[in-house]
Amino acid sequence: MRNVFVAAFLALAAISACDRRDPQAEFESLRIAVFPTPKAGLDVAQEYIDHFHSRKGNRVTEVSEIRDQYRSMEGFFSKTFRSYPEFMREAETLDRSLSSCNYEGVRNTWKNLYSRERERLLAPLMNGITEDTFDSFFRTQVRSLCENQFLTWSLESIDQVDLKTLTVVRDGTAKESSGVYRVHLRGSILGFRTSTATVSISGLIGVNPAGDIVSERTGYDFMDQPIL
Repeated sequence: MRNVFVAAFLALAAISACDRRDPQAEFESLRIAVFPTPKAGLDVAQEYIDHFHSRKGNRVTEVSEIRDQYRSMEGFFSKTFRSYPEFMREAETLDRSLSSCNYEGVRNTWKNLYSRERERLLAPLMNGITEDTFDSFFRTQVRSLCENQFLTWSLESIDQVDLKTLTVVRDGTAKESSGVYRVHLRGSILGFRTSTATVSISGLIGVNPAGDIVSERTGYDFMDQPIL
């Protein structure tokens, strides 16, 4: 008999606790909550709807919108993305929608999951951008600069003097570096004349949304020029 009484008491207490749930307070918590998975956010939003929408009284109807956004997010991340371009192409519309939605928790949950997947797919491409990649790019740029600057000289060779450590920039989609190169020149009119020039150069090499490796020269300076 005592056990029956205790069970009945606990049931009444649980019902009483449910009755004391504040729909506005729970909505505010849900609005800012960041979840580890879309499914976790979807479950909490659905539980809110199941509880409060079946009862009389105040409830926040925006929770249905939050639920639908987590549902869209869950559907998106249920796919297997095999390449960075595929992910960026598929995510474009949803990213535009969820990154600007009214609910802080949805925005930040999306941001975390989106960034994690993007970084996973971007990593192999970024790992391919090395010091050798920059050296090759800088040599091409230095050759072009010298050919345009020193019209009466022929370029014989280019030596690397210095190359700075690569730094990741542009939200993880590019690397930047700078270097110094010494250029060996020979007079194109009187071929026995030789001289040198020193060029400092900086640039970026990164990955665009299509997965292409793109490069950009960001600065240069002729530190010294051939002696006439």
